Amino acid sequence: RVLFASKCATGACHASPTRSAMLDLTPTAAAFAKDVINAPSSQQPGVLRVVPGQPAASYLLCKVSAKCASRAPDTALMPLDGTPLTEERAATMERMPLCG
Repeated sequence: RVLFASKCATGACHASPTRSAMLDLTPTAAAFAKDVINAPSSQQPGVLRVVPGQPAASYLLCKVSAKCASRAPDTALMPLDGTPLTEERAATMERMPLCG
């Protein structure tokens, strides 16, 4: 959640009230429970944003990993500020249990 707070949960992106892509990444348990954990992706029907304990099945990781081939067509690598996560940081996220 700390990473999302610093890179994603900004006023113009994924924080209330803007919530780009209907996604609030404010680092609170309530926001994650509502918009992130087991929540459907607004870009990939049938895919969940975060599947607890299954980072490889979590679309949110796909949105920040340059190596992901499953990102929805015509969607951007995040964050949009032009500074993608390093491969090391994306790999760290892939190893995390992502359970909230």
